Amino acid sequence: MYLNFHFLFSTLLIFTTGVTAVNPGTTLSASNTNQSWSSPSSLFSLRFLPVDPPTSPPTFLAAIVYSGGAPIVWTAGNSLPVDSGGSLQFLTSGSLRLVNGSGTTVWDSGTANLNAKSATVDDSGRLVISNGTNDIWSSFDHLTDTLLPSQNFSVGKCKFLESKFEFYCESEFDFTCFEFNIYWDFATF
Repeated sequence: MYLNFHFLFSTLLIFTTGVTAVNPGTTLSASNTNQSWSSPSSLFSLRFLPVDPPTSPPTFLAAIVYSGGAPIVWTAGNSLPVDSGGSLQFLTSGSLRLVNGSGTTVWDSGTANLNAKSATVDDSGRLVISNGTNDIWSSFDHLTDTLLPSQNFSVGKCKFLESKFEFYCESEFDFTCFEFNIYWDFATF
């Protein structure tokens, strides 16, 4: 059962270099912030961004961003940064893994050995790992701090409880949320 939120918003289409479907064995490197996995229309992309404010030495977030780099709409590991030697690896086992420069796992999608065939960022801003027939993991089920237009919420799945953010979808039309960001255009609402 899904709750479907339709928030209206205006879009600005800025094209970036990227791909639509990513195969296991592919890696994004923190040191190459121009590299991305983009949605089909390039409206959203998964890429590394320098932490703001800058740190010394520099650290980076693996994030899905709206075109142009802002806002950040989702981060791997709930905004845990990695150093310039870090990477986001879509392993041949099917797991999506964020590692730092020493090779230590910072975050893992938990999708190893589930027959993952591809990872895709779609035009709704959702990162999906699929087995070719079904989605086996979705960033919409692992919220950070931003809700997006047309975002579906799976009952009992979309729980985020960290610091000042709380959102839990307990049953249809029964959810709680406190202090989060929603982006839409009031002029068309």
